[in-house]
Amino acid sequence: MAHQNTPAERQIMKFVEKLPLPDEVKTGWSQQIKNEGMTEELREEIRLKLASDPDIDAATKARFEVELARLARQWRMEVGSKHFAR
Repeated sequence: MAHQNTPAERQIMKFVEKLPLPDEVKTGWSQQIKNEGMTEELREEIRLKLASDPDIDAATKARFEVELARLARQWRMEVGSKHFAR
């Protein structure tokens, strides 16, 4: 059964599509999020790939890293709120 994506995960998939990286890498990440959901390991993989790409200038890297951090924080809050008991 496919994973039911949260709104934050759908935003991360849209973010991944905007990254200036090869299409096969972006498609793999999007499929992983769609099928299994977002994970901390995947977030770190995206961050490292973005940071290590020599073709992207520093200002663009910084902008994408800040956006990724914001989306990851939003995703963590969504996941945490599901496990919060009243």
